[in-house]
Amino acid sequence: MNGSLYYNLYYSFVLRKPKLLFRLLINTIKAKIFKKKVLRYLDICVSSKCNLKCAHCFATAFEKEGENELSLDEWQDVSNQATDLGCVTYGITGGEPLLYEKLTELLKRMHPFENLITINTNGTLLTDELARRLYRSGVDIFQFSMDSSISEEHDKFRKMDGTYDKLMNAIRIAKKNRLKVTIVCTVSHKNMQSQGVKGVIDFAVKNKLLLIFSRATPAGEWVGKKEILLTKEDQEYMYNIVKKYPNVRTDMDTNFGPYGCSAATEKLYVTSFGDVVPCPFMHIGFGNVRKNSLKKARENMLSLARLNCYSPICHVAEDAEFIENILSKTFKSKKIIDWKSFFTL
Repeated sequence: MNGSLYYNLYYSFVLRKPKLLFRLLINTIKAKIFKKKVLRYLDICVSSKCNLKCAHCFATAFEKEGENELSLDEWQDVSNQATDLGCVTYGITGGEPLLYEKLTELLKRMHPFENLITINTNGTLLTDELARRLYRSGVDIFQFSMDSSISEEHDKFRKMDGTYDKLMNAIRIAKKNRLKVTIVCTVSHKNMQSQGVKGVIDFAVKNKLLLIFSRATPAGEWVGKKEILLTKEDQEYMYNIVKKYPNVRTDMDTNFGPYGCSAATEKLYVTSFGDVVPCPFMHIGFGNVRKNSLKKARENMLSLARLNCYSPICHVAEDAEFIENILSKTFKSKKIIDWKSFFTL
């Protein structure tokens, strides 16, 4: 079997979820044969709370003083709307989602045995008991953040000693409890060709884990710092690695449709306060689920030529014009900015 196909099947197909297999098949047919832009993935930020203060983190940018985060009933409504739009995968994120006290209750509202459920975590809080409970609740994949195979570098990036050792323990716990494991590595000009990232690649290859490179964007402590963006040389280096190893991908390699940015075409991100944005690094709101439907927010996005396509470059990490003319205006804002402030139809 082709190596890439093996990893696609391993991470997408879950035998305990026959309805998911059927829905994946239907969506694949719609996308591949009828060329439909089917919503595939919904990132939901359950809370901006976190136990770490990572250099690239943007989660607090979504906070709204004086407002309550979405309730379980509101999240269930979001899930129902996403299902109607064809969504088959949920990424539970934050902040640190394992801090969210109602996590198992939330999962019950996500149609967990009809969808693929991923938890995006720093790995510092996972225990055996929690892993067992989450597996029973329908979680399929734990996506762990790993910034370097050198423990001191990883800990420095995460700004807490011991995070690397806790991460390694969390990976063991997840695998022990039948949870599939993927690794996401944030790569910038500073580390793309470093020994630490090379070690992450070796770790993923040795353990047959899917590794996803997430391009650095000028967010968090990197706001406005264009020097962290990947250069053409860095990108060439990254794509050579992707070509070499079937288990290594970029965040633009997992689409129903063609290669490219899937923000809006296949993916949406909903903040803990209900704002709908194309991706977590693009702090431009196209609606709020407390006021608008998920469908309407996505229609707003797809009304723009820039988002109604599979862009071959990442808008927030590679598109210099977009970063300079649009994204830069969000850098100093402490809130989501309405899309009509940037775009005209």
